[in-house]
Amino acid sequence: MVRDLFRSEFINASLDNDGDVRVILDDGSKAIVEVDEKRKLLKFMMVFGLSEDASLEAKFELVNQMNDRMIFTRFSIPERDRAALICDVFLTFEGGLMVRQLLRSFQSFVKVTRGAVQVMVPDELR
Repeated sequence: MVRDLFRSEFINASLDNDGDVRVILDDGSKAIVEVDEKRKLLKFMMVFGLSEDASLEAKFELVNQMNDRMIFTRFSIPERDRAALICDVFLTFEGGLMVRQLLRSFQSFVKVTRGAVQVMVPDELR
């Protein structure tokens, strides 16, 4: 269903083995949309690579700064992969969700996330 909404707007979207929607963006980067039926939530997520050589302290400092300055997206470093920068946001669909709201929220997430990574991640952490 969610995949079909993206496709109806000519957005390249497919389902992965877990049933999550994989979206290929215009610049070739990827986003994931997970549907949590039980909690009535959509999770938009993008993952960016960080330097494996950079210190964990520097990465955590970056994430803290990003979370202090950005209000729409949450940034984190997962325990299972310390070279990844996870960017996500949750959107409720309890009581329904208009297609326009879903697509605008997704577009805003992508714009804010790309901009934050581009501006705030220093070269030494890339």
